[in-house]
Amino acid sequence: MLDSLTFFLIRNVIILTFVMFVVFSALSPGLLTKRRVLCFWIIALLANVAWWFVGSENGLAVSITRPVAGIWAIITLVTMLIGIPLVLAKGLLLFSRWFYAKMQAGGATTDKSVDKGRRSFLTSGALLAVSAGISTVGTVQSMRSFELQHEEVAVSGLPKELDGFRIGHITDIHVGNFVDPQELAAAVEALNKADVDLQVMTGDLIDDAKKVEPTFDALEQCTAKHGMLAIIGNHEKWLCLNEVLAQYERRASRGILRLLVDESTVLVHGSTPLRIVGVDYPMVKGGSHALPIAQRDVYMKASAEKAFIDVRKDEMVICLSHHPDFFPFAADRGARLTLAGHTHGGQVALFGRPLLSNFTHMLGWYQRGESHLYVSGGLGQWLPFRLGVPKSVTVVTLRAETI
Repeated sequence: MLDSLTFFLIRNVIILTFVMFVVFSALSPGLLTKRRVLCFWIIALLANVAWWFVGSENGLAVSITRPVAGIWAIITLVTMLIGIPLVLAKGLLLFSRWFYAKMQAGGATTDKSVDKGRRSFLTSGALLAVSAGISTVGTVQSMRSFELQHEEVAVSGLPKELDGFRIGHITDIHVGNFVDPQELAAAVEALNKADVDLQVMTGDLIDDAKKVEPTFDALEQCTAKHGMLAIIGNHEKWLCLNEVLAQYERRASRGILRLLVDESTVLVHGSTPLRIVGVDYPMVKGGSHALPIAQRDVYMKASAEKAFIDVRKDEMVICLSHHPDFFPFAADRGARLTLAGHTHGGQVALFGRPLLSNFTHMLGWYQRGESHLYVSGGLGQWLPFRLGVPKSVTVVTLRAETI
C-alpha cells in the first residue's frame, strides 16, 4: 500500500512524463520513429515502477531505485519548465513565417535551404542533455551527506550566563522515500559531538508512518543537557499526525524529547532562565497547507496569542516555528531569536541566493528590530534535488551583544 506522498509523486511524475513526450513530439515530430517511441515508454515505465521501491527496507533495491526515480522525476520537471517555452516559441516562429508568407506578393515561402530535421534534432538533443545533466547533478547532490554548519548571533540583552549557549537545529528531515532514519541519527550524533546545550527539531520530521519507530529512536539519541524540543510541520499533519503525536506522548516521560504545540517551556541554564516557545503550523485540518496569506496570518496570530500567553517582558525568549513567515509575530512578542525551516532554501541557489522565493524569508539570517530569524536549508527533502543548497544541520551559538 502506497502512502499519500508516494502516490502524489507517482501521479504527478506520470503526468509530467506525458507532458515530456508531448514537448519532444512538438519540437521534433520527424524524429519520433516507432522504435524511439517504444524505447521512451519502456524507460518511462521502468523509471515510474522504481517509485514502488524507493522507500523499501532492501538496501540494494533502494540504492538502485532512488537515483533512477529521482533523476527521471527531475528530468520530466526540467523538460516541462524549459520545453514548454521552446514549444511556444516554435509555434510563434512558424506562425510568423506563415503570416509573412501570406503578406508577400504571390505567397512567398520559407527558405528551403534550412535543414529543419537537423535543427529539430539539435533542439531536442540540447533540451534532453540539459534536463538530464541538471537532473543528475541535482539528484546526486541531494543524496550526499549533510553539512554541519556553525552560526553565531549577537542577541540584545542576552544574560551573561547564556553567552555561548549552543543550539543544535534540525529541520525538514522528511524520513521516507529519500531519507532514512539512520541519516537523522547521524545528524543527532553530530550535534551530540558538537556538545550543544539544546537540540531543536522544527518540523517535517517524517513522511512515512511505517518508519515512525526508528525515526523517534534516532531523536532520542540526543544527549544535550537540555534534551530536544520539537514542533509540528505541515508534512506530519498531512501524512501521519496521529502516529507522530502518539510517539511524542509515549516518549515524553523519558525526559529527552518534548513536543511544543502553541506552548512554551522554561529551561534553566546555570541559574538563568531561557523560555522556548513552540508554535503550531497554520493548516486547515485535512486540507491544504498553502493557505492564502490573509487566512494564514489569522492562524498565525491565534497561535502567537496562545503560545506566548505566559511570556513576560523581562524574559529571554527563543521561538521555534516551522513556517519562517511567523517571524513578525514572534518578534512583536519579544522573541529575540526564531528558528525555522519549511522552505528547504528553495533547494536551488546561485551564489548562495535561492532561485525560488516563495516566502518572505527563504534561507539564512533576517532581522527585525532586536529580533533575529534563522531559516535552515534542512536535512532532507521529499523530492530529491538540490543545487547550491546542501543538506544541513546547524549549531547556533548565542552571543551577548557588544556595544
